[in-house]
Amino acid sequence: MTTPPTAPRRTVAYAVGSGTTRRGVRFVVVSCPYCRRRHTHGDPPDATDYRIAHCKRGEYRIERRASR
Repeated sequence: MTTPPTAPRRTVAYAVGSGTTRRGVRFVVVSCPYCRRRHTHGDPPDATDYRIAHCKRGEYRIERRASR
């Protein structure tokens, strides 16, 4: 009996900030789970896909922590 292959672990990067440029483009700042630096990504309203880390060490899904 063989064990089924495991799915790759999905990494999460937590948002630490966000904003809008003067031209109205939304962005989000995340704390990279790989290099611990901050990376900035575009933040369209329907962004649910994975992003490649700017340090090129992997990919992650951006997640916002719940407001208190």
